[in-house]
Amino acid sequence: MIFDPEWDTSFEEPETASQEPEWWEVNDELSLAREVYPDGMFARPREIKALWWFGKEMKLDPNVNLSRAIVTARMFGTAQYYDKRIITGASGKKRLLCIPRLRLKFLQRQISRHVLTEDLRAVNTSGGLGGSCLETLLPHRGKRSMLCFDFKDAFFHVGENFLMYALQTKGFTWYVSNFICSLCLYSPAEDWIKEKYGTNSTFLPQGGPASPKLFSIACHFFDKRCSRLAERVGGTYSRYADNVYFGMPTEEFPEKIKHALFAEATKAGFVSHKVRVVNHGNLCHALGLNLIGDRIANSRDYKRSLRKALTHLEYTLDHGLSHEDALLRAEGLMSVAVRATLPANLLDHHKRCREKVDDLWLPV
Repeated sequence: MIFDPEWDTSFEEPETASQEPEWWEVNDELSLAREVYPDGMFARPREIKALWWFGKEMKLDPNVNLSRAIVTARMFGTAQYYDKRIITGASGKKRLLCIPRLRLKFLQRQISRHVLTEDLRAVNTSGGLGGSCLETLLPHRGKRSMLCFDFKDAFFHVGENFLMYALQTKGFTWYVSNFICSLCLYSPAEDWIKEKYGTNSTFLPQGGPASPKLFSIACHFFDKRCSRLAERVGGTYSRYADNVYFGMPTEEFPEKIKHALFAEATKAGFVSHKVRVVNHGNLCHALGLNLIGDRIANSRDYKRSLRKALTHLEYTLDHGLSHEDALLRAEGLMSVAVRATLPANLLDHHKRCREKVDDLWLPV
């Protein structure tokens, strides 16, 4: 049977919803296959049971044809349902964003909110599953030396086989893991993407609602091994998305520990990148924060960016201009602020902007 690539998925309440039974309440899996999936797209009882659980956990409307979405993704791939954009970061490096279109984004968002729950978060990791930049660096206060590095093109190195195995180790069945990979991975990758980023035919799209959480799950074994290593040598380990930090009580960071961490990253399928060793007495700049000894403060560049964002927000508010983007920018910067280290005039400026926003009856 050949399926139309444009799957028929409606997100509006059906007119006869009150007369139709909710499909996730059907107890007989074989009956479910005959009544809800007459095309026989899911013939195995275990797969039908897994689909029943998956749809229930996603809290989907009964009218959403989840089976057709999964089968379409399996047969035709998901590349046609993404918009690709290339953005330039602050360092000048260009980054490829793959943003899912409305229907696929809805399914990925439901997976992120209701299937990939917060209890999947690893110890001392922040980013996609919650946590702040400050929480990432707090375990390293008082450490005399520190190793900082990140993963090069990290999301592009998370493929289907790698993610399938990681999801199963977190308790998901093979079928549910396959459903998640079918809907949340980009496939098939174009030749120019394979050549530029060294990826396989599938990869984790940077821009998908579920991608940050899936990346953290993919790093499960790396986090576990690095945490064990930190316990053995008296160090501290933390990770923020693809940024890795390892602190040691020695004045100089040991070469053996550094090579062991690089080996663990290679074993996990990642390439170590932007390596920095901070020895005793030197300033560690990471995630917009400065760490030296027991003291953590916001960097000068961060304070400058915050001041510009607040000035721009206040200008848009005073002149009746569209201020939604400026508000998000300013509040996003304030969410990682170490308020005790900010100048009083900068805190007053933020308070003044908040009062002006409150006067407009807008939530902050």
